Amino acid sequence: MTGARLIPALAGVLYLVMGRAIPRARTDSWFGVRTPWTLSNDVVWARTQRLAGVSMTSAGVAMILGALALPADLVVPLSLGAGMAAIVAPAVYSYLTWRRERRG
Repeated sequence: MTGARLIPALAGVLYLVMGRAIPRARTDSWFGVRTPWTLSNDVVWARTQRLAGVSMTSAGVAMILGALALPADLVVPLSLGAGMAAIVAPAVYSYLTWRRERRG
């Protein structure tokens, strides 16, 4: 396995591990999706961490499968896209959930 495949596959493993750990993160911890909205509301925190766990795990699986099955020139773009989506989606979701909770 070349470096163009090995590094994204290892990053995928890291995303899998983080995806399993994030939903267990507590509000006072230094780990998890820590936006102003998640830190201000326990319900938003819990929902956002749950989504982050799913998105990180999905990105990890996509990175690993991509590293094994895709042509080498597509592995890095797939890994970058999956990683960015796994990070941005929970942050946006935290804001939307916070707004929904605030309205009551």
